[in-house]
Amino acid sequence: MIDWDQLVVGPLVEIFGEGDAGVTYYPAGGSAFDVNGVYDDAYREVRVVNGTAVTVEQPVLGVRVSQFAQKGLVLDETRQGDQLVVKRTGERLAVKEVRLDSHGHALLMLNLARGS
Repeated sequence: MIDWDQLVVGPLVEIFGEGDAGVTYYPAGGSAFDVNGVYDDAYREVRVVNGTAVTVEQPVLGVRVSQFAQKGLVLDETRQGDQLVVKRTGERLAVKEVRLDSHGHALLMLNLARGS
């Protein structure tokens, strides 16, 4: 059996991520902690009123699910509304959606947090 977290997800986050203290995660009703994740923009197509398609970008953070398990958190849709700060950019963002891939990776779909 392949250990995706150790052999694939972990090395990718180490190479392309923000660093072990690069992102501070603020769970609702819990204590903040630092995580390493790959901060990027995801692109998606949106249909506007007349049916015309436009491409928009949305900030995302790719993370190892194991980082959250170590803090006693289950990374699923209950995390909507949690916030994080990407230290490199100073952006405060809110978790809009959690997309798990079943191999130990999650993509946090983000929005700018209120007051940012």
